[in-house]
Amino acid sequence: METKNKEQSSDSRYLERLEFNPELRKTWLNFFVVNFRVVILLILIISAWGIYSFFSLPRESNPEIKIPIALVTTFYPGASPTDVEELVTKRIEANLSGLSGLHKITSQSYNSLSSIQVEFAANEDIQGAIRNLRDKVESVKSDISTDAEDPVVSEISIDDMPIWSISLTGPYDGFTLRSYVEQIEDELEKIPGVREIQVAGGDELEYEIAYKPDRLIFYGIAADDANRAVLMANTAIPSGNFESDNLIFPIRVDGKMTEVAQIANIPIGHTSSGATILLRDVANVSEKAIKKTTYSRLSTDGSAAQNSISLSLVKRQGASVLDTVDTAREKVDELIASFAPGVTYSITMDMAKEVRVSFDQLGHDFLITVLFVFAILFLIVGLKEAFVAGLAIPLVFFVSFGVLQMLGMTLNFLSLFSLILALGLLVDDAIVVVSATKQYLNTGKFTPEEAVLLVLNDFKWVLTTTTLATVWAFLPLLFATGIVGQYLLSIPITISITLIASLLIALMINHPLAAVLERLRLTRRFFFIIEGLLIIFAGIMFYNGGIIQIILGVAALGIEGWLIWWYEKGGTKKMAENAKLMDREWKDDELIKKKLAEQGNRSHENFTTKLIHGIINFHRFLPVYEKTLRYYIFNKKKRRLVLTLVVLLFFGSFGLVMTGIIRSEFFPASDMDYVYIDLSTPVGSNLDETDSKTRLIENKLSIYPDIISYATIIGQASPNSNSFGGSGTGSSNLSSIILTLKEKKERSMKSYVLSDAIRADLEKENIPGLKISVSSAAGGPPAGAPFEAQIKGDDLEVLTRIINDLRPMLASIPGVINVNTSIKDSVPEYTFKLDAAALERNNLSAAYVGSVLRTAISDVEIAKIIKGEKEIKLMATFDKESVPDLTTIQNIQILNNLKQPVFLKDVSTVELKPAVNVITRIDQKRTVVLSAGADSTTNGPMILAAFEKAKESYQFPLGYEISYGGENEQNAESFASIIRAMVIAIMLIVATLVIQFNSFRKALIVLVPIPLALIGVFVGMAVFDVSLGLPALIGILALFGIVVKNAIILVDKINLNLKSGIPFEDAIADAGKSRLEAIFITSLCTIFGILPVTLSDEFWQALGSCVIFGLMLSSFLTLFIVPAFYLIFMKEKDEK
Repeated sequence: METKNKEQSSDSRYLERLEFNPELRKTWLNFFVVNFRVVILLILIISAWGIYSFFSLPRESNPEIKIPIALVTTFYPGASPTDVEELVTKRIEANLSGLSGLHKITSQSYNSLSSIQVEFAANEDIQGAIRNLRDKVESVKSDISTDAEDPVVSEISIDDMPIWSISLTGPYDGFTLRSYVEQIEDELEKIPGVREIQVAGGDELEYEIAYKPDRLIFYGIAADDANRAVLMANTAIPSGNFESDNLIFPIRVDGKMTEVAQIANIPIGHTSSGATILLRDVANVSEKAIKKTTYSRLSTDGSAAQNSISLSLVKRQGASVLDTVDTAREKVDELIASFAPGVTYSITMDMAKEVRVSFDQLGHDFLITVLFVFAILFLIVGLKEAFVAGLAIPLVFFVSFGVLQMLGMTLNFLSLFSLILALGLLVDDAIVVVSATKQYLNTGKFTPEEAVLLVLNDFKWVLTTTTLATVWAFLPLLFATGIVGQYLLSIPITISITLIASLLIALMINHPLAAVLERLRLTRRFFFIIEGLLIIFAGIMFYNGGIIQIILGVAALGIEGWLIWWYEKGGTKKMAENAKLMDREWKDDELIKKKLAEQGNRSHENFTTKLIHGIINFHRFLPVYEKTLRYYIFNKKKRRLVLTLVVLLFFGSFGLVMTGIIRSEFFPASDMDYVYIDLSTPVGSNLDETDSKTRLIENKLSIYPDIISYATIIGQASPNSNSFGGSGTGSSNLSSIILTLKEKKERSMKSYVLSDAIRADLEKENIPGLKISVSSAAGGPPAGAPFEAQIKGDDLEVLTRIINDLRPMLASIPGVINVNTSIKDSVPEYTFKLDAAALERNNLSAAYVGSVLRTAISDVEIAKIIKGEKEIKLMATFDKESVPDLTTIQNIQILNNLKQPVFLKDVSTVELKPAVNVITRIDQKRTVVLSAGADSTTNGPMILAAFEKAKESYQFPLGYEISYGGENEQNAESFASIIRAMVIAIMLIVATLVIQFNSFRKALIVLVPIPLALIGVFVGMAVFDVSLGLPALIGILALFGIVVKNAIILVDKINLNLKSGIPFEDAIADAGKSRLEAIFITSLCTIFGILPVTLSDEFWQALGSCVIFGLMLSSFLTLFIVPAFYLIFMKEKDEK
């Protein structure tokens, strides 16, 4: 008996004074306690709602980033980048500067094209912002050059990347394969979730009018006049209606032509003798393949690459990746079956597969997590309490799924991980009430209903306070701005939903359920219900498959067999006795109190009762804790020594960060299924030149066994490119190779390690005129390059000189890869300088000369021919044999207004000028961008720090400045917003604590363990080489939430003890003893709950590590440091 008294928590002293107040039966919580069927109904409704919502929620790998971004594109045929900038880009930018909610304007002026990206603030309404932008662009049309086409405004997404790509191959020509792909394209565009289909490769048909300059001069017909004649002939015009006596006949004039022969026979003039001049008299009219802008190839299983056509699918915002890709695959399979024999396709990118793998892994981790949590609860608090606390997990998740669907959010790996992350927090609520209820029941003074109402009365406000404080802790993530803020938005929302749902379920379901279960005994009816549930559970586990599921299924069948054995060996008699006892206990409260008192005395337990009430008797550890607490904390001298040691550990752990022992990176690298190779030849290189260099790289890929296939596109950058113009950029000097890797478990190295190896091998080849960038997809949201410096100024030559000075500094930094600049050497620009006086003398205009020159050099679209369901472009140009070089062009004769031929060289001189391929502007200032990637040994912040040090002595010319963009800009912006929100969060937490305790000192005591929890975090990260970044920050916030909950309940328990008349030191010691079990269980459940996902996904390794390492030490600190500070700040006389 003496031993038992030593093991008692001081709750026995508090509970000895506690009496049930009948007024508690009038509270709203009593409704759920006495109406158990309502609780069952709630469980069924929540379960149905959650299951429906789970299967209805759109699924995707990453959260959608909804930042309003638009693109304003303007074509200005024949204009140089400088002309495009002056005559188009600047004028549009100036007009857009006053837009409401404008965040950033970035423009590129290319040859013949102006592209302006307009980014609005994240909180702007997308549709409203785009509508205002269109109005602004409409008003600026009159200000730009009349030779430019009208600007086009289109909405884009920051994460516009294909979610599914295929390559089509077959023993047929490019026209045939292209026709098959166009059929696929038409069908895929009908899918509701598809926003865009991108096609590369194959041949398309066009009609070409190739004028012969000598024949035009001979007949005295200008090319522009011939073009107008063709356009006027190829038309269909409605002519109104003809009304007869009793009918109305619609009349139309139809001159539409569909065949080359018809076009060739169009009359375009007549001779002086009256003979008709046909188009074929001055030009060759023919069918031909459109000049290719891309080539596409595919290699599978190490075979030589063969020509293919690539098709990529981009989904709409809000659409489900899984549903969209599954529907697309079904349609493609149906169409392939209807195509000619030999036509096949290979999947080169499949984000649906990534989503499924992520969800399967998280599902697997979640199952292990629930198993761990239930096992811990079962071992410590027993079967009934484990069931009550464990039931909170699926119910809270069901509520979370339902609310996420109501909010229009998606189910992604971040929201699922948030649920796992919140597991320790939500289980804590259930553990607190279950543990307290168990203590109240073991006194034998109260019925289950009375005990539950007393626990609710004692804990409802403190649980509300802990929930609010934890929600405030995650508030900074809710207000994070920019791309990162949008990316992380689902974490604070999901966790807040989870915590609030956990509180409500703990109050309205866990408590009443605990009361009912205490009145139940194992009867025949419950025995067969359990048997049936075990069989159903085993069947579900075997159906799902997997090692863990099979083990659980076998375990369920084992329990089933043991129950049947027990039933046959006398269980029937025992259950009959239980039925009688239960009936009597429902009617006689004294009998149920006696039963509960006997349960509290665990000195004569057998194995069966231990299974029901907990195998591990935690009360055996209470004397050890109390002895340690009184020896080290209640003794002033030893308390000072302990606190000094803790402070030294705190500053020492921070030293690990300050000295760089703990690396920092915003998002860690991720092991993905794809590696991207981007290649660049000198600007101006044609497709064939780029293709020949790309084939040299393809020939090197066969030595890597981890590659199962690769898809090559000549003329386009990869979706992952930050090196040569950005994602999906098209140019004849660019090419990309997307490598598809084996399954993770089958390959010898991770994707980012493989990309480093490939990069190192390819750089050794040193292929002249070829720049190589090898990368793997980074973790986290879409972002710019890891390092990006923006140099702003007016003069392109000065900007070029600065960038050439800085580039070697950047390239010399260890770990820097893929160094690139936005300004590149371009082929010289030939300028025909027109002589105004000569033009006037020869009756010519500059516009007319420019028009003829454009037709002579490049194709001009005259019209679109509709043939069947196909649209064929009708293009006009000069016969290539007539203008083989620039000298010939200068000798072109142009008909003036008097139909007299004039040589081009007589009204112009040719100048050869240096040129740039693109002029970049950021917020209306000329900008040159210097960017670089990072290999697996470094990261953006480390490169930036090294670069800043390297350029310390560099002097920028007056009027020129440097700033940083890319990942560093986005990260700095997001961190700044998080820090600002943290200040508000701390104020809210302090206000909540002050309201709860009516004391600033007690609020401070609760907050003290928060920074001290970082000791374990930083030590653990240093020992296991875990980097400090945003995932770690999220883990620290979750850790703070758990620490705050434990500290609040501990301080509240001290207050409760003091109010009951327990002496000051005893009240502190006994509060620690009463919370020891709950804190230990919460820490174990959280550590083991988050351990599976921490080990299985390196992206979340830092997050899980922070929680695990932090809890290992913070649990100890909470139980000793909070009592120590309570002794220091709250003197005994203050509490009297």
